[in-house]
Amino acid sequence: SRERLTKNNFFYKTINSDEDNDYKFEKGKKNVITNFCDDYKELNFDFHDPYINRLLISFFIEKKIWLNFFKKNQSKIYFTNYKWSKHVEPACSAIEMLGGISLLSYHSFYEFVSTSSIVTSDILLSFNYNFQNIEKEYGSLHKLNIPVGYPTKVINDSNIIQENIKSFFNKEKVEKIILFLDQGNMTDERFDLGINESSKGFKMVFDILLNNRNIGLIIKAKKPKSIIKKLNKIENFKEALNSNRLYIDTDFSENNSKNLKFPPYVPAGISDLVIHDHLVAATAGLESYTACKRVVYFDHYNFIQKSLFNKFKNKENIIFNDWEKLKMAIEEFIINEKSILGMWDNNDYLKIIRNNNSYPKIKDILIKINENIKKNISKPEILNKLKDNYDGIS
Repeated sequence: SRERLTKNNFFYKTINSDEDNDYKFEKGKKNVITNFCDDYKELNFDFHDPYINRLLISFFIEKKIWLNFFKKNQSKIYFTNYKWSKHVEPACSAIEMLGGISLLSYHSFYEFVSTSSIVTSDILLSFNYNFQNIEKEYGSLHKLNIPVGYPTKVINDSNIIQENIKSFFNKEKVEKIILFLDQGNMTDERFDLGINESSKGFKMVFDILLNNRNIGLIIKAKKPKSIIKKLNKIENFKEALNSNRLYIDTDFSENNSKNLKFPPYVPAGISDLVIHDHLVAATAGLESYTACKRVVYFDHYNFIQKSLFNKFKNKENIIFNDWEKLKMAIEEFIINEKSILGMWDNNDYLKIIRNNNSYPKIKDILIKINENIKKNISKPEILNKLKDNYDGIS
């Protein structure tokens, strides 16, 4: 049943969550909790397992909280852009119980659904048409998939930031700007990309910078808080820094090692080429594509064989697994305006991602749902209307 699927998803998300999983109850409240759970006749779980028991209790108590919240505020719509949270499942289940409509969207690009991203909602607001099949393959259940494109984060001062960077490069008469996106690395190289492999990309772009006086280089790290410490270990960093054509984002947000005021699309908007050093975690490159027409990836793990990018006709000019070959391709791009380096195929899959109209479309969908609810139109009829009004819904 839909209720049981929602419950299962909550368990999966909770088990894989970094958050505190346990609700603390006094022993004297045991009977109250048991009576509360007895209201739900289709539990079908082993209460002898203490961990599953805690998760089950957590789900229904949080669902009760959401029910009370929705009733008190007369809410009929639940929308979140953070589909990975374990709190989504009780909320979706509660709004479903009240006859309301749940909508989920997200920012991170993924091609394989993890247990923490399985969803149970009425509507999934996805990047494109293909994500319906990806979600269903891994057990998600939603009634509609509405492609809205990539939801680019809007930064109020983005134009000012871009002008400041361009002024920095204009002093050295830079003609082309390359943006290098650093995904970061693990301390223990046994389990993921380590410092040695990650440093190869930096060495390559520093070589290009030093060999071409008309090139400017922007370094955008996923976690700029520690980027200088990392760069100091690379042999040609100091020389690159002294060129005065190297711009490094070192700011980071309060209580966060990332710079939330400098998302990838901001530097990408003034760049001629974007290099993202990690195909498996491809969100930054995808976001950059909304602002720059040339984006390339480095594929450390031969992930291309399982990736949607494998369908691109021009994939050999987009996905690289050899730093020397990528360096040669960039050198050719610098002197040859007809280079097709980083040029993605112009197909519907990419158009829907790059439309830069995601938030207005989401707003329009929410307004339409709210208007129909006020007219007392039934939920199935509202969903059917949405299906008829938006192209590409499956």
